[in-house]
Amino acid sequence: MGRISTFEQEDIIISQVKYRTGSFIYYQSSIQKLGFLRSIQRDEENKIILKIQQLVFYEELPGIFKGISRQQRANSGEV
Repeated sequence: MGRISTFEQEDIIISQVKYRTGSFIYYQSSIQKLGFLRSIQRDEENKIILKIQQLVFYEELPGIFKGISRQQRANSGEV
């Protein structure tokens, strides 16, 4: 992969849809997922690179993070 430019855009139009950094977007992985568009960059060949942070829903968390005691600790600000 080529070097990524330090130049970042705030928004971009792809297939007549405007995307803006800081927005929630749906993207395609092996399945459709919801993510947070962190940045829009270009590599040295001027190809667009979208940096997307994956969001994880409660149902997708491992069981260790779903217990009642864990929820109570989170509500109290401990974790």
